[in-house]
Amino acid sequence: ERAKSQGREYAFCTAQHLSPGACMTLAGLRAQLTRELQHRGLIQDLASASRNAGNNALVKAVLVAGMYPQIGVLNPAGSGQAARSLRQACGTKVRIAPGSVSFNKESGGGDGRGKKRA
Repeated sequence: ERAKSQGREYAFCTAQHLSPGACMTLAGLRAQLTRELQHRGLIQDLASASRNAGNNALVKAVLVAGMYPQIGVLNPAGSGQAARSLRQACGTKVRIAPGSVSFNKESGGGDGRGKKRA
């Protein structure tokens, strides 16, 4: 985007060994996706949609959820239970590792190690 605004998009693509046509296609897809998400009320603008871009754990979790949709249903821990689990479509229970981003999902937040944030 910066190279485009400076009129240096071809030089940027050449230096990065990218196809200018492919970059234009990606820019168009990005704009189309942004418009669609705005139209559906999921985002206000691209800046607000990018506020968690630096949170690598969240980005990875979202990518995995997108690659493996409906892999299981989260079973919340019962009273006094620390372990969380997923129930797969075939009925098998899978425990979530305490270091996982999903471990503390329903307890109102955590640091990814099963500990509450202060």
